[in-house]
Amino acid sequence: MRGTVIIFMKAPVAGRVKTRLGADIGFGRAAALFRILTQRTIMQSVKGGWRTLLSVDPPSAAHASARFWPAHLPRVPQGRGDLGRRMTYAFENAPKGPIIIIGADAPGLRTRHLRQAFAALQGADAVFGPAADGGYWLIGLNRRRAAPDLFNRVRWSTKHALEDTLRTLPTHFDVRMLETLADVDEAGDLPMIGAAASAQLPRRIDGSHAASQSFAETGGFNMKWVGVVLAVIIATGLFLFYGVLPQRFDAKTNVVLAHEPYAVSDEARLLHGTIPVADLHADTLLWKRNPAKRQSRGQTDLVRLREGGVALQVFTAVTKVPPDMNLDENAADKDSLTLLMAAQGWPPRTWFSIYERAAYQADRLLKLESATPNEFVFVRSASDLQRALDQGKLGGVYGIEGAHPLEGNLDNIALLRDRGLRVMGLQHFFDNELGGSLHGQSGAGLTAFGEAAVDEAVRQGMIIDVAHSSEAVVRDVLARTEKPVIVSHTGLKGHCDTARNIPDDLMKAIADHGGLVGVGYWEAAACSTTPQGIAAQIVYAIDLLGLDHVALGSDYDGAVTTGFDASELPALTQALLDAGLDEESIRAVMGGNAVRFFLEHLPAE
Repeated sequence: MRGTVIIFMKAPVAGRVKTRLGADIGFGRAAALFRILTQRTIMQSVKGGWRTLLSVDPPSAAHASARFWPAHLPRVPQGRGDLGRRMTYAFENAPKGPIIIIGADAPGLRTRHLRQAFAALQGADAVFGPAADGGYWLIGLNRRRAAPDLFNRVRWSTKHALEDTLRTLPTHFDVRMLETLADVDEAGDLPMIGAAASAQLPRRIDGSHAASQSFAETGGFNMKWVGVVLAVIIATGLFLFYGVLPQRFDAKTNVVLAHEPYAVSDEARLLHGTIPVADLHADTLLWKRNPAKRQSRGQTDLVRLREGGVALQVFTAVTKVPPDMNLDENAADKDSLTLLMAAQGWPPRTWFSIYERAAYQADRLLKLESATPNEFVFVRSASDLQRALDQGKLGGVYGIEGAHPLEGNLDNIALLRDRGLRVMGLQHFFDNELGGSLHGQSGAGLTAFGEAAVDEAVRQGMIIDVAHSSEAVVRDVLARTEKPVIVSHTGLKGHCDTARNIPDDLMKAIADHGGLVGVGYWEAAACSTTPQGIAAQIVYAIDLLGLDHVALGSDYDGAVTTGFDASELPALTQALLDAGLDEESIRAVMGGNAVRFFLEHLPAE
């Protein structure tokens, strides 16, 4: 299994790093030295081919510009507390596989040392790189066995650090040692970095040039006040990053257009109140909100869904998104969700693992069920759905928008199924290991892995969702499985000719295969956002596909702008009445078809 090197480092700012050395040679020169050592350490790690993460302090530096560190390397903020708590946090939240943590100030570190450490962890539980001063420059764990007391009462920054840490390991642990290296803490240690590196350091400025010297080096500004100012700046940055920006982004991304209250007749309200409304797609789990409470932003929460009469909602996990989400073409090499997840306070394990992102969102749905047992049921089976309907609770089915959380491993299908996955979308906005996306670059059909994944998902009782799949993938899936599939959120190209919608003949093939098509509420899908415009597309879909194959697929909270939120769904019932549909047809489209489909195709128990 691929290993990970986590490099602990501080932002190389004068007065914040190498302060003992700075007292000898000047804080500016000490910071410059730290930059050199940081660059060397990163280079030695990257050369090895394993995953390299930068664990940085202060936390705001994880999201700053790339002026300190290479832009392509992922950065995570260090946790709170002493060094032991921060390293524990790193070990617990790192990707799967063996983990090595190193500092950035051991000039003798080479790639071979890291390679030796990973080799040791193939058989050992832990590995250390001892430092000459009694500490250590490397610690590695294979994480196959727990070490519950690790770092308990370690005397950090003393000659006892390594001794104390070894004492906290379980007695049965197999521990290996690498060679001893030294770090640079004082002026006497400078020869270790070499003459070439020493020559790169800026000249220390004497008193005659004090006016051009940094405040930290001259003492011309009280360092206490510098610290206060820095603390205020950092606290403000953290508040904005974690407390303000995610909510503003959410509010600007998931928009309900301002409108006068929709006129809904008593007839429509009475009819709507008797319908178990069902929706095939909402991305509620992506956002930093408590879904159990009414929210002032976005389009869904448990309160608004219940007000809208929703009895069945498919909650879909978004796990990777290209920066622009172009309808025509997107590459698969960029992901804009990492920063959002960090800002929303998601566990670091989700920042660099697509599987972990899917697992985390499944856990969110489980927590919603635990928090609201009288209102919500996490639906894993037909019997769960029937129970939710009988008890008047909202039933939530868990799905993924694109099967890239499999990360090329078929075993992850079973792991996600155990977490409640029942709807597996194959692609999102880019080509993946399973095949081409409608918005990707290849237009390809199912790959060999995609064929195997579809077969395994169907075998395990999952419903396949081909929303966002290329036309070739859709045709391959229909040819491969006898089970009906869904298009959870879409439009009809004959009604709304955009790049978001697949041709009508392919939609008809899905319906002829027994499938279900969820009609979306946003402009690119329906060429309208009004209840009347959505109703017009539903009427078109019924005429094309047949009544039994049409359902709702809002794409609520999926970075779309809509004309109404979940609480206003009676306005859609009114619009369908106004469009001339009879009550039986409205019941079928607004929920009956989807409820029937899931009762038939979810696992029985």
